[in-house]
Amino acid sequence: MNRYRSLNGMQKMMLRWEAFHPVNAVHIVEFRDSLSSKEIELAIRRSSRSLRLRPVEFCPRLLQFRYADVAYDSAAEFPEFEIRRCVHPARQALQTILDEQLNRPFGDGVHWPWRFVQIDVAGSPTCLALVYQHAVTDARGASLVLREIVRSLFGDSLRTPDLQIDPPPRRALFPDDLGVRSVPRRIAATMHEFAASSSCYQVRPQAIGVETIFSNVHATTVSTALVKQTTRSCGGTVQDLLFAALFEGLGLLFQDRLESSRRKTLAIRAMVDLRRDSCVNVDHALAQLLGCMTVRLRVGPGARFDDIVSRVAQQTRASKERKSYRGYAAQLETMSRLWDCAPQWLNRAFSPRAFPAAGMISNTNLSDFLADEVAASRIGNYFRLTGTGPLSPMMMSVTTVGPALNITTTHHANKFSPSEILWLGSHVQARLTGVWDAMAAPGRVRDPMPNSEAVALRPAA
Repeated sequence: MNRYRSLNGMQKMMLRWEAFHPVNAVHIVEFRDSLSSKEIELAIRRSSRSLRLRPVEFCPRLLQFRYADVAYDSAAEFPEFEIRRCVHPARQALQTILDEQLNRPFGDGVHWPWRFVQIDVAGSPTCLALVYQHAVTDARGASLVLREIVRSLFGDSLRTPDLQIDPPPRRALFPDDLGVRSVPRRIAATMHEFAASSSCYQVRPQAIGVETIFSNVHATTVSTALVKQTTRSCGGTVQDLLFAALFEGLGLLFQDRLESSRRKTLAIRAMVDLRRDSCVNVDHALAQLLGCMTVRLRVGPGARFDDIVSRVAQQTRASKERKSYRGYAAQLETMSRLWDCAPQWLNRAFSPRAFPAAGMISNTNLSDFLADEVAASRIGNYFRLTGTGPLSPMMMSVTTVGPALNITTTHHANKFSPSEILWLGSHVQARLTGVWDAMAAPGRVRDPMPNSEAVALRPAA
């Protein structure tokens, strides 16, 4: 076993949330053609060796982790590989498999934080899903693994000589954020977060039952050209457009509940990859290096969409200038210490109420990262699904690869209905592409799915 390494605050809280349900994420690559399971399994093994993927072990107090040594000599010394064959309808079959993987925990003790599922749907190209424990790595780390598998399948070799299996600890990457002198600032930021959250609406359970994570694949053919055109007309960035569309959609969805609640502000968080901010080059690090940006808005009935985009842009620009998103892990570090001092029932009841968020966004552009694979027509599509902890009832993952922008969501089944999530995804898709026809919100209509062909959903596989 290697030496123990400290976990950052976000990793610690993700492991503590796993006491209630798994916090997994899935990346799915759709190939252009059908591939045999033998080809894929050999590519996974070659990639595991070249990337030196290893099992992990967390210490009993969930404060540190370490990697186990493996020789890669037998099948047991590689991540789990499973083959699933499905029949049509492809979309429902795919989502059933994804829901199973999102809700299936990884093992205790020494265990692989990765597993692979080959998904074969009759008449469709082969899909390969990489499921990973989010407390160990993030979207960039997972995409590194899948890119190496694609290159192994087609005879290429790894072209990232600066790959880092064990990147420096966050204290070395962000000394100004985590030094002793930063302690008063971190405490003040945590108190400010707590105060700002006091006016934010909490999405409460609408049904009694297990808090299962459900997935939904909304669209796989949204044109990036249309999104860029809409962005130019509204101002801001694609991220600002995503925030605004989700704020507007959730405002319509919760309109009746917000009117009767004393908390009328909505909070939406967005995950931020910190690799570009670090003082050390960790672009190709197999680690979790995430921050989080929070935007809070009160969106009243009849608010103009371009006004919402403008208000969002003001907050995101301020956050980027202050780099406040880098302090989120430190805030969760404080939360993890409080969590360990309280019983689980109190943590479960108090945490979502103290720091409520109506949703989260994970926005990743892999166009440059997978440019060679897309140009060589080896990848037909690529999308992601991210599970969430108790602080956020839903996560919208947006993945851009070449000319396509893919929208998926995961949500807590007891806090959103399937029809609400379908409507919300269609609303965001319509706003991103500039095609919006005043779709009725499910808070007003029993079955909210729009009839407009402009927002029709396409099967993912």
